[in-house]
Amino acid sequence: MTNQRVHGRGLRLIAVFKLLKGLALIALGIGALNLLHKDVEALVVHWINIFQVDPNAHYVRLLLEK
Repeated sequence: MTNQRVHGRGLRLIAVFKLLKGLALIALGIGALNLLHKDVEALVVHWINIFQVDPNAHYVRLLLEK
């Protein structure tokens, strides 16, 4: 009986994890669709200024070039 409870709990944990992962992917897709017809560079520069990141940093420069 205890072994069945452990398996049931494990399956529920896996199901919740997959549900959360699916919801995160849906949210990411909706966010990407919202960026479709916007000036993405201006948006990235705006967020760089908000988080006070050095715009000359290597990865930030690569992001801005894309």
